[in-house]
Amino acid sequence: MEHQRKDANIIFASLFIQTAGCEQTEYWKNKIHIEDVWKETYGNENIIVGIIDSGIDITSSDLQSVIYHSDQEISNNQVDDVVNAIKYGYNKGIRLFNCSWDMEVYSEKLYTIMKECSDAIFVCSGGKNSSNVDVQHVYPACFELPNAICVGGLGINGKIYEFSGYGEKIDIYAPAEKVYCLMPEDTYTYSEGVSISVAYVTGTIALAKSINPTLKCEEIKNRLHRCYNEELNIPVLDVKKICIQE
Repeated sequence: MEHQRKDANIIFASLFIQTAGCEQTEYWKNKIHIEDVWKETYGNENIIVGIIDSGIDITSSDLQSVIYHSDQEISNNQVDDVVNAIKYGYNKGIRLFNCSWDMEVYSEKLYTIMKECSDAIFVCSGGKNSSNVDVQHVYPACFELPNAICVGGLGINGKIYEFSGYGEKIDIYAPAEKVYCLMPEDTYTYSEGVSISVAYVTGTIALAKSINPTLKCEEIKNRLHRCYNEELNIPVLDVKKICIQE
């Protein structure tokens, strides 16, 4: 799906807007220091995020102007659908993709298109099976590509989320539990999962590129790794550290 809202912070919208006073929301806002960055920017209309996912209501009136549905879709052929979506988005100028899904089977087609789109950043799920992704790889997160970012989930207890992948290949851990999310018809509910973690990281990168549009994936990864938490021994999302260089 191609999202063209002018606010590069759009991915954070479903996580925080109109939720002030919610205990868990305030917890995550304070934990990742998002409000410090909002003082600097709410985004840049030139930063467009491509969201590639299933489970989207393509009939929703809210999405008609921003959704891409391939007329070449092949039933039960996820890889070709994803490849077509990347090609479409990349040709539209999208250079930041949110991939809140994973698969255990290596795909040369998917690897090749991501490699060809070398100036695009792919933020990917590091898995949801509580497995060590250094041993049990998930894709596209574990492709040996400089433009693939592998995301793990963080629980409300401050530790790795119980259904998240883990290991050295995880570039950053982000909130995955007790997240108050926007739902259809302007309703809200608590949700959880590494898919949400990926959205947090994509939104953070969109904000960072709003401040510095020339940021490359290598520098972004360096900033993610600088969020290392000595107590947990893992890199934990800190939006301020990633977006604002002091």
